[in-house]
Amino acid sequence: MASMASPDASLPNRPLRREPAPDSGGEFVEYAPGQVIFQKGDGADRLLIILEGSVEIFDPAEGAVIAVLGKGASFGEQAILEGGVRNESARTVDSTTCLEIGTDPLRALLDADTGLLKPVVESLFLQLCMANSLSRLISSSAQADCSFEVAGQRNLSTIQGERKLGQAYARVGTDHKGLTSEEMLLLKLQASRRLNSGLFDAGQKLTDQSGGGLDSAFVILEGEVQAVSKIQRYRLGTGSVLGLAEALSNTPFVWTLSARNNVTVLVLPIARILHGIAGINPGIRGILRYSSARIIELQRNF
Repeated sequence: MASMASPDASLPNRPLRREPAPDSGGEFVEYAPGQVIFQKGDGADRLLIILEGSVEIFDPAEGAVIAVLGKGASFGEQAILEGGVRNESARTVDSTTCLEIGTDPLRALLDADTGLLKPVVESLFLQLCMANSLSRLISSSAQADCSFEVAGQRNLSTIQGERKLGQAYARVGTDHKGLTSEEMLLLKLQASRRLNSGLFDAGQKLTDQSGGGLDSAFVILEGEVQAVSKIQRYRLGTGSVLGLAEALSNTPFVWTLSARNNVTVLVLPIARILHGIAGINPGIRGILRYSSARIIELQRNF
């Protein structure tokens, strides 16, 4: 993919405007067209959510554009979960405003939390990966049956998942620790001792189109679920997250879900999650709110 914007040497090194966003614990930051937001190798110290405009993620060595992100998209999620350094560079395509949330204190808070906060954030980011993937499939294909699965993670036992996660953390100096962000998120959830597992038999319904809420959200570990919306149907496999953004945003769940085969899930108990996030840090509250809103917006086309 060719670059859609070129860095302008005449642009200031700093953003055009910054102002506090008190309800999110972050800042509203305005950039000029073609302005670099961060470079590959910079410290991963903030999560960014695009409020207006668009951003391209690119490889500075080759100049190739990896992805173009529009309004509502978030990027830099590894900053809150992993820290480290940026694996790619990012620059604006046009005039762009982002919500930027510094993540060092948030990462420390998540690491110290003994409840469900960290697996909730990891699950929500994984649901956002799923929503973005399905959205791209829908926009690029006329096929009646779309699917999502985190590659390479099918039928991994908990012990195998923990071993693979340990091997990833043992790698030094490699991008994404040798795994995609989706793989890292799923492996960390699978290794978590804070979530219970559940089983659904082939043909069993997980929920229906009642338009109401769910008692639990789910992360699929093994097996495959058929999801039917008002528009079409989907095959959702390992790594799919169902119902979490809806619960966090108080949005009715409108898909009908049934197990295509025997399905193992991680169970995210909604009442306990909502109770646990009451009064949380504004930065994490902003991440949950904006990420959930983006997922719901994407799913309106599903």
